[in-house]
Amino acid sequence: MNDRSQSLYVSDMGRKSLEAKPQVADLFSKVYDMLPSEPINKLKSHEKGVSCVAFSQQGSMLATGGGDCMVKLWEAAVSSGNDFKSIKVNNSPISCIAFNQTGQLLAAAGTDCTVSLVRTKPGLQIKARLQGHSDLVHSCCFTSAEKKQLLTAGQDRTIRLWDINTGQ
Repeated sequence: MNDRSQSLYVSDMGRKSLEAKPQVADLFSKVYDMLPSEPINKLKSHEKGVSCVAFSQQGSMLATGGGDCMVKLWEAAVSSGNDFKSIKVNNSPISCIAFNQTGQLLAAAGTDCTVSLVRTKPGLQIKARLQGHSDLVHSCCFTSAEKKQLLTAGQDRTIRLWDINTGQ
């Protein structure tokens, strides 16, 4: 058995390579061949570009945010792409979106420095608006379910920790 390493090129330009033993390279090429070359489905409903997307941890819901200031909530199991709920959460494009651990709360940040907390059940309803950033919010994520906190990061070079019960 030949134990020499070989390069497996990952990018089209050949700039990145993966050093692997031949049997690993064979496995990688088999996995690569199984990747889809066409999308399974296309969801279209935003009036402007889609800027962010998130799956609930349970995998049952998909949320999208866009340049139209809207958040759209989709049932992940529905393949038609037509079953969704929507809500305008900000007066500016949505820059990031995240589900909490239960999928019952969604954080949506806008380019207007505001983060909206949106209840996902029974329908979409704004629970609170969090204000504190002085520039675009780039990222948001929930901490553990026990702590009920949200982290946000922004262009203002701050990372903020919010209590989602009090909004502070």
